[in-house]
Amino acid sequence: MTSAPVEDHGPRRAILGKLPRMYRADGSPIRVLLVDDERALTNLVRMALNYEGWEIDVAHDAAEAVEKYQANTPDLLVLDIMLPDMDGLGVLAQIRESGPYTPTLFLTARDSVADRVTGLTSGGDDYMTKPFSLEELVARLRGLLRRSAYLTPADDETLAVGDLALDAASREVTRAGEPIS
Repeated sequence: MTSAPVEDHGPRRAILGKLPRMYRADGSPIRVLLVDDERALTNLVRMALNYEGWEIDVAHDAAEAVEKYQANTPDLLVLDIMLPDMDGLGVLAQIRESGPYTPTLFLTARDSVADRVTGLTSGGDDYMTKPFSLEELVARLRGLLRRSAYLTPADDETLAVGDLALDAASREVTRAGEPIS
C-alpha cells in the first residue's frame, strides 16, 4: 500500500513559511526524484525541497532517471521534458509502464500551449515552465501530495484531534470514546 504523508505542526524553516511539514505515513520524509540536465537548477531545487524536509534524488538524463526510479520509487517526480538522451514524455511513459503511479510535475522551458497540453495528456499531473518561482514549485508539489492517493486513509486508520476521533473504516466519530450521533 502507498504510504500517506502526515503533517507535523512543529516550527521549522520552509520556503512557504510556517506550513506544516509533510511526511509519509511511516514518519519518513517524502521522497522526490528530480530529473533535469541543468546541474545549477537541480542544486537550487534540491536545496528548496530540502527545506521542506524532503529527501531529493537527482538524475541528469533519462537512463539515470529510470534506473533511480526503479531502485527507489519516489513519492513525487519532477521531470524536465528536454533531456539529452530521451524526452521527458518518453521517460514518464517508461516509468508508468514499470512501476506504481507517482504524481508527476513537468518542469521545462517548453512553454507553448501545445507543449503544456501534450505534457498533461501524456500522464503529467502538473506542468510549470522555466523560469519559475521556487515558492510556486513547492506549493504545487504539496498540492500534488494532497490530491494523490497518499491521503487515502487505510481501512484501519483512525484520525484524531484531541479527544475527537474518526474511524476511517466505519466512519464513526467519537469524543472521549463516546460515539457522536
